[in-house]
Parts: sequence; C-alpha cells; structure tokens
Amino acid sequence: MNVMLNILVAVQMLAAIAMIGLILIQHGKGADMGAAFGSGSAGSLFGASGSANFLSRTTAVLAAVFFACTLLLAYFSHGRRVGGDSLLERAPVTAPAPAAPPPASQIPSGTPAAPAPQAAEAPTPQQAAELPAYLDPNNPLSQKRSLYFAFDDDTLNADDKAVAEMHGQWLAKHHDVHVRVEGNTDERGGSEYNLALGQRRAESVEKALEIYGVPASQMEAISYGKERPKAMGHDEQAWAQNRRADIVYPSH
Repeated sequence: MNVMLNILVAVQMLAAIAMIGLILIQHGKGADMGAAFGSGSAGSLFGASGSANFLSRTTAVLAAVFFACTLLLAYFSHGRRVGGDSLLERAPVTAPAPAAPPPASQIPSGTPAAPAPQAAEAPTPQQAAELPAYLDPNNPLSQKRSLYFAFDDDTLNADDKAVAEMHGQWLAKHHDVHVRVEGNTDERGGSEYNLALGQRRAESVEKALEIYGVPASQMEAISYGKERPKAMGHDEQAWAQNRRADIVYPSH
C-alpha cells in the first residue's frame, strides 16, 4: 500500500510539473501566433495553430492524470484511515490467563503453606451471657410477655399469674429497666368503653407486679382499646388473643 501511494504522489508531481511547462510553452506559442497573424504569414500561422492544438490536448491529458492521482490518493488515504480504526476498534482485547499454580512436587519443602480462610467466630458463652434477659430470644422473659383476660373482665387468669410472677421477680432485681404495660381488648363494644377496659387490664397487671416488689415508678400503664389487635379474625379464637395486656421492655 505504501509503494502504491508513493507512485501516485510521484505521478501527480510529474503531471503537475509537465502541465506548468506546457502552459508556459502555450503562452509563448500564443505570442508567436499573434506575431505571425500580424505579419500575414499563413504558413507560420497554421504551423503555430497545429502545435498549439497538440499542446492543449497534452495539457488536458496531464490534467486528467493529475486529478485521477488526486482522487486515488484521497481514496486510499481515507480507506487506510477508516480500515485501520475499525481494525483497532474490533480487535478483541484478550486478558492474560491466570498463571496456574505449580504442582505440589515443584514447591520447595521449606515453603510455608498458604493459610486457610477463617470462618466467622460464633459468640462465646460469656458474650451470650452479657445479653440482657429481656433481649435474649431464647429467654422466657422475652418469649412470654402477654397476659390474657376473659370477656369484659380485667382479672388475671390463673395461668397468667405465673407469667406476672416471673416478670415481677426479675424487674424487682433490675430497677434500672422500665417497662410499659399496654392494655388491649377485642373488637366488640364502643371505642371509649374499650379504652377504659384496656386501662383497667393494664393497671391490673401493674398491681400484680407490685406484689413482687416492682415500684410504680418503674412501670407505665396505657390502653390502646381495640386499636391494636394481635389476631385479625372475627371469631372467639381471635378475640381471645386480643383480650390481653402486653409487658413491653426497652428495645436495647
């Protein structure tokens, strides 16, 4: 491709030089024809005219060669540039393959083996013991926090008195932990009546905790009435779960 371009450039330059020379010669011949016409010499006139026609045709041929070389040079230059760019753009970049580890037989005996990745350490029994009982999901203090009531009643069930005893004994030993007792009802009845009933249930749990030495300043009794049901059904099974009081501990 480079040799072809060099040849085209050389031919173009030679054609340009030849055209310039012929134009100068034709200019001189024009002067001779004017002189011959003025002197009335017919032979000189026709001789100069024939020579001028030959030079004109030769100049036209050289001009065609010059412009043909120019077009070819432009075509090859453009094709070379576009083709080179496309090849560079389309050439895939191959990442070097990772070096394979040497076989065990070629590793020197004195080379220490790479350490194996360490698994995440499980919490030690001491760390588990530092977790407060009310935050430990495996502790009964965290699992049993609801006390249930009969319909339209604020008296603790016999089964739930043991739950109140468990929380009361623990809170009596941890005066820095404050709890909130939330009273709830089922969906039956008016909102105002259920708020009052929920409040009586929360205060009933408070009194049960006070028996075991929990001061009133460590507790707060509030009522949500029927606004926070635990079960969304509309039968006795769902209502029984919603007639309750929840002992709520801090989240941290």
